[in-house]
Amino acid sequence: MSTSKKLIDLSYLEGIAGDNESILDELINIFLDQIDEFNTGFKNYFSKKDWKKLAALAHKAKSSVLSMGLEELGNDLKELELLSLGLIDKEPSTENIKIEEQIFSKIENFKQVCEEAKKELNI
Repeated sequence: MSTSKKLIDLSYLEGIAGDNESILDELINIFLDQIDEFNTGFKNYFSKKDWKKLAALAHKAKSSVLSMGLEELGNDLKELELLSLGLIDKEPSTENIKIEEQIFSKIENFKQVCEEAKKELNI
């Protein structure tokens, strides 16, 4: 018997939707649509080293994942946001390369967790 911990906690969204299943479904679908937007944006901004836009997108994504009860991922996105902000207008350096590696790792983690969340939602 599997006792794996669930990623998703819909308590917040259920509070918003009340007994209206269609509203809950719509909110979940909005989140699922945003996942692709976030992944594409992260990849694009990272490749262009557009740290300001990457930080802004991490901030937006954080709100979405927290509404789905993904607390750990929300914390990870906060770190991604702060790391990105720290690179704005910085000259390339060994230290900055290490920070970029951390950013890349957090982006990859975002993709992985969102794939797991989709599976949990049976999508």
